[in-house]
Amino acid sequence: METWFSLSGMRVQPPPKWKMFTVTLLAAYTVSLISRLLLGPYLGDWPLFASNLIFTVILVATLTYFRDAPTRLLFRKWLYQEQR
Repeated sequence: METWFSLSGMRVQPPPKWKMFTVTLLAAYTVSLISRLLLGPYLGDWPLFASNLIFTVILVATLTYFRDAPTRLLFRKWLYQEQR
């Protein structure tokens, strides 16, 4: 998101898409694994549509509000190494 806006005339170049894919995959995999381990036993008998909706809401909400930004901060040197 920080690459969409310019601050005081400075523009941050976005990292390569494959790097963003890798960081997002790592965060999504972690959230998906933990949510399925914790909720899988309770939602196992639910219809596929309903249980998949629950897991998708958890994944998107967690990535949006809690996991995506810290993961990008953790990997910022790797993501933006060409700009130093």
